[in-house]
Amino acid sequence: MLNMVKTLVPLEFVIKPKNQKNGSGFSFGVFDKVDDEFVKLNPVFVAFFFCSVEFSKKGLKYQL
Repeated sequence: MLNMVKTLVPLEFVIKPKNQKNGSGFSFGVFDKVDDEFVKLNPVFVAFFFCSVEFSKKGLKYQL
């Protein structure tokens, strides 16, 4: 399992809008933190690939 995690660490997703007026875009990796005993997934990665669209919309609209 640790070898798989270490293989995926350099993987980076780059998001660029079609229209430059909307900004320059952003990038994110799969993991936020990787130690020998602890791995933390990036919340942006989880939202894009594992959460439903409705759940992600609710999270973006959430107000304190």
